[in-house]
Amino acid sequence: MNQLSKFKYDIIGLCKTRAKVESRTKWIQIGDELVIGEGNGQQRVGGVGFIINSRIASHVIEVQIHSHRIATLKLDIGRKTPLLIIQIYAPHKEYGIDKIEKFYSEVETPLSQTAYQKIVIGDFNAQLGPKDTNQRYLGKFTSGTWDKNETGELLVDFADANKLFIINTLFQKPPNKRWTFESTNTNKSRHEIDFELCTDRIMVTNVEFLSRLDIGSDHRPVRFTLNTKIRKKRPPIMKSVRVLNGGLLQRNIVEKDWTTNDSPFTKFDKIQRQLKTCIDAAFTKKPRRSRFTEETNQLLLKRKSMNRQTNPVEFAEFSKLIRKKIREDHEKFRTERLLKTIE
Repeated sequence: MNQLSKFKYDIIGLCKTRAKVESRTKWIQIGDELVIGEGNGQQRVGGVGFIINSRIASHVIEVQIHSHRIATLKLDIGRKTPLLIIQIYAPHKEYGIDKIEKFYSEVETPLSQTAYQKIVIGDFNAQLGPKDTNQRYLGKFTSGTWDKNETGELLVDFADANKLFIINTLFQKPPNKRWTFESTNTNKSRHEIDFELCTDRIMVTNVEFLSRLDIGSDHRPVRFTLNTKIRKKRPPIMKSVRVLNGGLLQRNIVEKDWTTNDSPFTKFDKIQRQLKTCIDAAFTKKPRRSRFTEETNQLLLKRKSMNRQTNPVEFAEFSKLIRKKIREDHEKFRTERLLKTIE
């Protein structure tokens, strides 16, 4: 955390954590939150998660660990639907093409969720060659080749199929600064295999490869700057009064399936989401008292059925009567409210 405190960030995607168990931690000193999933098997392969800055932690709707290679975060940015961020760790080519294709099909499941915009970040274990004329979502700034590079082709196919722009390739950077991974071979060759994919290319304003941030890994962090501000929701002018229906709440809880074999963190998260759903569904709006009397409402309904052109004089007199009744109803309503407040 001492290293991270020197850099600006809102959300950090993590992969290859090799964690033994799924966990959620909050640093007391700074308030940032760490959510990570466990690695797979005895060697703890993979493990993905997020570090969430305290500034926006309250806007996080949920974090889900889907597997040791896929995690999602939903962020409320004040739109009708959330910003969806998917952190991934793709299998490398030694796993075989079938395994990699299966992985991308698994990513498409959380990617199909409704969202304002969708972002996929992480280690794709793939290099990208020069752009072809038929590749719409690949930019012209790449650092690899297509020679014996099936993993790169699979990444481009995945981006095209899901209409995701490969953001790194849209920004021109010096070739010697584009690398994100340094191999352990004698040549210590460097490659660009960590990418961000996004449904809106205009949303991302910059890509930076952070060489000064030492994270004790053979990967180099990549920082993406988004042109997105969290909107403050305008409070409603008239607040509706909600009433909790205890019987309906009890019925909703009984009808839900609460059994799960997930890890304690995922189990807690699922129960919390389901309980919130039950409570929200059990609330009913208290009907507002009309400011108009029944007589005035009936007069308004009658005027709707009248034809102004047939008898304009009668229509004008009738409208005059309605305006008088509305003034009387308003005055009566205000008087009652004032008397109630005084009491």
